[in-house]
Amino acid sequence: MVREQRKPRCFRCLPLSACKLVGVGQRQRGLQQELRDAQEALAKDLGAVDSQRDAADTSIESLETKKLQLRQQLHTIDEKLHAAREGQRNYLAEKDRRRRALEEVEATFRKNLSEVEELGLAARKERAAAEKVKQAAAETEVLAVRALSAAAEDLSAKAAQFDSHLLNVLLEHVGHEEKRIQLLHDESDLCTSIIAKHKAEIDLLTVMDRPLSSVLDAAEHKHLCETSSAAEAALKACAGFARDFGPFLSKHPAAHGRLQKLEADHAEVIRKLAACRQLLGVSTPTMDPTSSLPAAQSSHAQAAPADPGKAQYPANDLPSTPAPSGNAPQQESAKPPTQPTLQGQTQAMQPMQPVQPQQRPQQLTQLTEVASQIQVQPLQPSQQQPAQPDPPKAAAAAVPAAGTPAAVPAAGMPAAVPAPGAVLAGTGTASAESKLDVPT
Repeated sequence: MVREQRKPRCFRCLPLSACKLVGVGQRQRGLQQELRDAQEALAKDLGAVDSQRDAADTSIESLETKKLQLRQQLHTIDEKLHAAREGQRNYLAEKDRRRRALEEVEATFRKNLSEVEELGLAARKERAAAEKVKQAAAETEVLAVRALSAAAEDLSAKAAQFDSHLLNVLLEHVGHEEKRIQLLHDESDLCTSIIAKHKAEIDLLTVMDRPLSSVLDAAEHKHLCETSSAAEAALKACAGFARDFGPFLSKHPAAHGRLQKLEADHAEVIRKLAACRQLLGVSTPTMDPTSSLPAAQSSHAQAAPADPGKAQYPANDLPSTPAPSGNAPQQESAKPPTQPTLQGQTQAMQPMQPVQPQQRPQQLTQLTEVASQIQVQPLQPSQQQPAQPDPPKAAAAAVPAAGTPAAVPAAGMPAAVPAPGAVLAGTGTASAESKLDVPT
């Protein structure tokens, strides 16, 4: 705004107060004019600003609308991109799955092919080995049949040799038992004569219902007791011998007849001693028809081990050793070493069946083991019959003095067979039995 240029007045021409008033009024008018000019300029500026602001608001609204549209387009494009990526991912996963399935099929095929090749190679090797084994089996079968035949013949010969040796030993034992039963017959006759001598007194005491112990003196009573005990022990020994070796002796008629006669003689001795045992108050032993054993011997046999190859040697059934002359009799007897029983050896040496050619080569090992365990040796000179004692001395030793336990060695018996009445008796009556043993 252009201010008008006024010419200054000369204040010298006006008075001082008038000059002051003129200056203030002019200044006020100038200020008012400036104020109006400023307001007009400000109004113009405000109008320009408002128009610019309206234009800016309009531009902002158009930009916001465009921004919203662009955002919607961007969201749509994002959804399409996400869908495209998901489809691509699914396609790649399906492709990978098909590729893995194809690889698995290929691996399975290769594995099956390798297994078939290995099976074919193993089959070819087995075929070659089977042909070699077949050839070796044919050769082994010939050798096995030859070896089994030789082993069977050897075992048959050993079995026959053992049977012959066992028969001789058993017949020798039967001979000892026959001598023993003959001595028991004599002793039973003596006991019968003693009973007959005191028959009148016995009948009288029986009628009077008094005890019969006062009829006999001490020596006669002891003799009757010893004879009865010896007869019972001999009966048990005979029953055990018949039970163990009766089936074997039944194959030989002569030996079986001697055994039956021996049993009959024992029954006769028991019958003769029935009166003596009745007088002594002792029950008469009877033979069990099923087992050929008295009850005491049967219980002892049940308590024995089941192994037939181990002999039982009770300490109280062994015959004592005879005392030397001039010395006191020995009360203790030596215990013989454990020997396998004849029954166990008989079972181990049964004749074998002939070997068939069709049997497997494994039987060769079994027969070899059995043949190595069985060794039959002939009797040594030390095991032969010892010198026979004089008959008078034997008769004197058969009946010992009262109170002296008799001891008769088992002379003439091989080392593998115990003395008569030692093992076969199986009871604790060896002291009474040994008093009537027959020395040889």
